[in-house]
Amino acid sequence: GILVGSVVDAGQPYTGDLFSNTDGTANPDDVLRGTDGKDKIWAGTEGNDTISSGAGRDRICFGDGDAWVDAGAGNDFVYAAGAGGGTNIIDLGTGNDKFRARAGDNIVTSTSGNNNIRIGSGNDIVTLGDGNDNVKVFNNGGGINVIDLGGGNDKFRARKGDNTVTSASGNNDIVTGLGQDTVTTGVGNDFVKTGSGNDRLDLGTNSGGAADFDTAFGQGGNDTFVLNEGTGFLTVGDFTQGEDLLEISGLTFGDLGTTTDMSRNSTWVSTTSGDVLAELQGFTGTLMANDVTVV
Repeated sequence: GILVGSVVDAGQPYTGDLFSNTDGTANPDDVLRGTDGKDKIWAGTEGNDTISSGAGRDRICFGDGDAWVDAGAGNDFVYAAGAGGGTNIIDLGTGNDKFRARAGDNIVTSTSGNNNIRIGSGNDIVTLGDGNDNVKVFNNGGGINVIDLGGGNDKFRARKGDNTVTSASGNNDIVTGLGQDTVTTGVGNDFVKTGSGNDRLDLGTNSGGAADFDTAFGQGGNDTFVLNEGTGFLTVGDFTQGEDLLEISGLTFGDLGTTTDMSRNSTWVSTTSGDVLAELQGFTGTLMANDVTVV
């Protein structure tokens, strides 16, 4: 049912409106509406819940089952506490928000703010705005995750799972682990390190404006590093010949030239017109045609 809960006095530890699952039903499907104050909303351990809160610093918690949450404005904390999870749709709204989920398939969006997101073992979709966001897959989560970090200087961490991570701009710090990962970034100086899967890393350089200097480590697996023309270049920290590939578009292998730099234990890759594309650290061999894929 609709629970418009008890008002707690301002002098008590919690201020604003308190909503709790107290209608006597074992696992009800709740519809809970907050106010523009500091709300604390608890939707019980199970059931399919619809929760909305207005402005203010709100705390929202729900359990197993499918949930729809609109956190509104303000700096909010939303917690999907169920171990079994569900399919949850979470709109964090504006503000510097926090979201936690132990399990379940979560669709999380935020239009702005510096957000802190922790997701677990489900298949999650996270879409963020232009703030400086921090997203982590914890609980040894091994799902299939799609993460759009938006703009800003963002951080992403995952130990497992197949992760597709994109960022429009900003100086981003992205580290993944086991699984097949695809990382695509835009304008900004990015650091990306993937794990032992077969990963694709496209740290797009800026074709106009400030130089864009990115660093990528593929670690184990057969990884593909995308080389982009423009100002700046990509530093590949661990190119392994015979395992990894360099991907180019609008060019052919014949358009590439290499220069070995023994003082840096690396090889520079450039176009024949003089545009430096990448430094391959730890590689001083001869780049072959089968090291490059053309799309």
